[in-house]
Amino acid sequence: MLQTPYYLIDRSKLKRNMEKIAYVREHSGAKALLALKCFATWSVFDLMSQYMDGTTSSSLNEVKLGKLKFPGETHAYSVAYADHEIDEVLAHSDKIIFNSINQFRAFFLKFLLIMLEG
Repeated sequence: MLQTPYYLIDRSKLKRNMEKIAYVREHSGAKALLALKCFATWSVFDLMSQYMDGTTSSSLNEVKLGKLKFPGETHAYSVAYADHEIDEVLAHSDKIIFNSINQFRAFFLKFLLIMLEG
């Protein structure tokens, strides 16, 4: 008897879905990013990263997970970045999307400094 909740991932079915993503990427030129908000099961990132370009995240912990466990690009987007987390988000992201011009202005100088250092 398995204790619940129990998540069983059929790697062969996941691979079939990844092959569909690869087909779309190949024929469209689009990039495919894994949204960690909806699927952060890093035990299958080794398989998924063969078919996807990276991750997209909306929190500091998701950004760090993507950077540390999923090869490729690490994108970040959040409705509101916390002042005490933005430096770390910027340091772990390859691309960041700001929600507003005010948000962009608030963090632009920090972003520039990190880019110049890196």
